[in-house]
Amino acid sequence: MRNLKLAILSSIFMLKIIPSCWSQIIFHLESESPNLEKINILSDKFIKWRSELYTFHKMMNRKVDIFEMEGQYFAFPDGMGSVLKFDSMIWVNIGHSNHHGYNYISKKFRYNQKIHSFGGYGFWRSNGMVTAFNPTIGNWEVIQSKNGQSCSSIYSFISKEILYVLSPDCIDDSNQPSKTENSIYTFNLNSNEWNKLGYHNIKMNNNVTIETDHYFYIHNHPKILIHKQNLEFKSKSVSYLEPINASSDSSVFIVWKDSIIYKTSNEIDLILDLNQEYNNLGKKEKLVQSNFTKYFLFISCLLALITIAMVWIRNRPKSIPNNDPLIVELLKFDGVTLSQEKLDEILNIDQIKDPNLKKAKRSNLIKQINRDYQKDKGKDIITRAKNTEDMRFFNYIISR
Repeated sequence: MRNLKLAILSSIFMLKIIPSCWSQIIFHLESESPNLEKINILSDKFIKWRSELYTFHKMMNRKVDIFEMEGQYFAFPDGMGSVLKFDSMIWVNIGHSNHHGYNYISKKFRYNQKIHSFGGYGFWRSNGMVTAFNPTIGNWEVIQSKNGQSCSSIYSFISKEILYVLSPDCIDDSNQPSKTENSIYTFNLNSNEWNKLGYHNIKMNNNVTIETDHYFYIHNHPKILIHKQNLEFKSKSVSYLEPINASSDSSVFIVWKDSIIYKTSNEIDLILDLNQEYNNLGKKEKLVQSNFTKYFLFISCLLALITIAMVWIRNRPKSIPNNDPLIVELLKFDGVTLSQEKLDEILNIDQIKDPNLKKAKRSNLIKQINRDYQKDKGKDIITRAKNTEDMRFFNYIISR
């Protein structure tokens, strides 16, 4: 009973944080062409099941993945351990698991004719478990990681036996969290091992994703379309899946090969061929960036900044030490030999009557000015020379 109460609390909590665009029924088809009449029946019957779930158990469901497998249909309500099979016009629970409540927004995918679940959030924490539903015993089985690592993320896609996980939160075998911002990890479903593949440069800002046979779509800003087999992606500023923003509890997404059909009620609002969309988009980029690429870009940017700084220093306007007004005035006479009288006028000591006091003042000012100029330019600005016409006096050469 206590676990059921916690599950209900977790369900209510998740409904508050999951945006309305998660009110979806998502079909994953394997037949050659979608049977829309059959899909309408399956959708209506699931909406009825969802209503009864709330009526009798006060539990809500906002998202469900329905897989077609060998002509039969199986539903996997988000955040629950329930597995429903469509039989005799009703959805029947064939699973024996209790309501989990720990794996809202988990990823459901098909591999080796089994439905797997990866990650999810609930009870105020995320998890990185990979599980597979065993129809023989009607239960979910945990696939243990051989190297003791665990990673969780809402951005993941499957290609052959590899589950690619973007920007995950990871915990290593010593139970220590690791920094994974912009990282890409993989989980091999044959060897059951986690590995770090490299980095990506996609800024994630939306938790709505749709996966087809060859593409992984992130309803992002900008929108991202990843080619799963080539590990390349293209971006688009305007979304071609805007109806996803206003989808309701009866909204249906039909994923069929590399096409997405979006419908509300019994009307088809959008048919999207991702092959065509991808080919029409412009520049493609590599999804996986290696450590070398990351550090090479960093070093290149650093060297560019250093070069710009050196050029600026070399070409910057020559500064005047301390903005001394006397030096500013003296520089106007660069290359000129000044008489003692003219220098006294520039130094504002020509009004001093006592010749000895004037001489001492002149000597101190010249020393101070030259000292300040030396700090910045490495040379004196005032050089004293004998007056050839009257050896009792000196002239003063000004030199920048």
